[in-house]
Amino acid sequence: MNMVMVYPSGQRVDAIVLAAGNGRMRVAMRDHTDAVELRMVDGQWMDEQGLVEVEAITTDARNGANQFFGELLPRTRGAAG
Repeated sequence: MNMVMVYPSGQRVDAIVLAAGNGRMRVAMRDHTDAVELRMVDGQWMDEQGLVEVEAITTDARNGANQFFGELLPRTRGAAG
């Protein structure tokens, strides 16, 4: 799955979801040598730097990723289709 994250500064970052479940996601981002972990805290996604908004998630519906969308916030699920 591909995703777009937005930081409070307005910076948009493309990422690839490596793993997800139970309020946690590990994503790979360009220019990062290690994967980044996102955690759901009080209904908001956070990384090591702070708040991150998930602006969009795209996927190929044939890969079974639709089960994952049930764990995301409604506004994120709406952005994904």
